Amino acid sequence: MFESGRNFLLALSHLQNLGYTNQIIVEVHEVEKDNHLPSVRVEVLEPPGLVDVLVNEGFAISTSQPASVTIYTATEGSIIQVEVSHVTPDHVIYCVPVTHGSKIDQIIAHLKSCQAHPPIFNAKIGQFVAAKSVTSGLWNRARVLSKIGKQKYQVMYIDIGTKEQVELSSLRRIPSCAANIPCRTFPSQLSHINEYAASSNYVQLFTGMVGVGTLLCQVHDIDEQGIHSIALKLPGGENLIDELVSQGALCKRDRNTLDTIYSAVSSKPALQVESYPFSFHTAILTDLLMSIALPSTSEVLVSHLDSPSNFYVQFANSHSQLQYLSDQINQHYSCLTEAQDKDITPTSIVHGAICCTRFAQDNLWYRGKVLDVIQDDVIIQYVDYGNTETKSVSEIKLMHPNFYVLPAQAIKCSLLEVTAKDDEWSIEASQLFQSLTFNKLLLCTFMDKPDSGIFYVSLIDPQSNVNIAQVLINSQYARPASIHEKKKINELEIKVNSQESVYISEIKTPGEDIFVDF
Repeated sequence: MFESGRNFLLALSHLQNLGYTNQIIVEVHEVEKDNHLPSVRVEVLEPPGLVDVLVNEGFAISTSQPASVTIYTATEGSIIQVEVSHVTPDHVIYCVPVTHGSKIDQIIAHLKSCQAHPPIFNAKIGQFVAAKSVTSGLWNRARVLSKIGKQKYQVMYIDIGTKEQVELSSLRRIPSCAANIPCRTFPSQLSHINEYAASSNYVQLFTGMVGVGTLLCQVHDIDEQGIHSIALKLPGGENLIDELVSQGALCKRDRNTLDTIYSAVSSKPALQVESYPFSFHTAILTDLLMSIALPSTSEVLVSHLDSPSNFYVQFANSHSQLQYLSDQINQHYSCLTEAQDKDITPTSIVHGAICCTRFAQDNLWYRGKVLDVIQDDVIIQYVDYGNTETKSVSEIKLMHPNFYVLPAQAIKCSLLEVTAKDDEWSIEASQLFQSLTFNKLLLCTFMDKPDSGIFYVSLIDPQSNVNIAQVLINSQYARPASIHEKKKINELEIKVNSQESVYISEIKTPGEDIFVDF
């Protein structure tokens, strides 16, 4: 099948260039539309074997073509020699068995012809594609992670582990000859890494240690997400974690903090529903707002963003604690019986209620807070990340008290001393901000916090020593603004006993909140 009639014509032209000058007999079976894009279903009658050429070259899709690339999984308990292709700030390591080293040359060779192929008309989240790297200019196999704007996508190069934003015009179908080669990397984490806090130069020191030579990798176990728990030894036989500690890249967490987290949310798949003493009216989840000194600087990760004036960060040194808590939450709620699930589904939901629910994109359980209830729809904010989602009442569950031990991790922020050039942030500005902050360890200086609970901060990329706000200004997406000006923009000042002309925009109940517009 061809994604469009234009692709069909391009394919015929390509065949002519390859020497197929004899008559080609085809039969058009149907023309259909998927997402408003025309597809042409064609059967090639003569010459035989021509379909394989078209599919192999990436011009057509065959029903027999692999839907995805086979993901490599190591054997639990095995000891293998590996090289490290990439490591992320949240401790995910992409390992390449030395026996897979030559595969990258085969893959690149198979993908070289992609430049002449027609682009994909509509990439889907989770789809395996061939993507042209913005950094290297080479074609690599990738998986589409998210859509950013109309023509740009976030992809992960599956044979390396790195992520990048690429234009739709740089995406192609994977030729079957390249799709048949299994993924050369496997994702992993060092065993017990959650017992350590990472420094700002963790990635740099880690990369320097593993960049030369082959490492000995022992695979302990593999979780449901395919993450391998491993131990790594350097070429000289040194334990990698010990070396990272000695170089200051890692430091042992306070034992009391770990004991508090581990004992409170230890693995208890048989937690009883009777041990839910909190109701939606009494449960309170603490946050981190009062614990942040002003001014202070910390390492953070941006967990969600709407614009440079409205985004959320997490403290990097709490990331492993949050991951451990998330694992326990998912283990607990996934083991509930039908009767237990019914018992913890509330009959009524109130504003501000703390709960647990599944996030639609990955189907995992997270802690949430009820922002609004509109008939049978409940607007939830995920308190550890900052993003929101609309759920049905039946999807909301009471949160077990064991999972209140960790404060809400998402901290709402706005960039300091900068505002949108045209008073409202453009899509391009938000996209640039995302590219500067996505999956990066940043230095965040908390400078001010008005009564609205949003922190005014500066963000620095320690790897390049770049001020994120200054990049937005230099790119003509932002202009300088004082803290006082930002307060006037972000907070409406209303004098007590003053009279103003207003429109009533929303009424919840006469005795509760009334929203007005000036």
